[in-house]
Amino acid sequence: MNRSEGCDGGNEIQSITNKFPYDNQTGRTFNYAIESGKIMLENGIHEVDFVVDMDGNLQLGRGHSYLAGGESV
Repeated sequence: MNRSEGCDGGNEIQSITNKFPYDNQTGRTFNYAIESGKIMLENGIHEVDFVVDMDGNLQLGRGHSYLAGGESV
């Protein structure tokens, strides 16, 4: 785990470097919508993996490395 030198609103930003950026993990992403502050997934799926990329985008699906696309999160 690495900590960036920058700050976000006075809080230190934590990033996790992908240790295996060239591994081709299988996975898939799930479509979702946010309704009344809740994340609603397709087909009633309840358990997912997730990552938040360095641009702040939420990715939901299966397989952390797949969702990260080989990048840091």
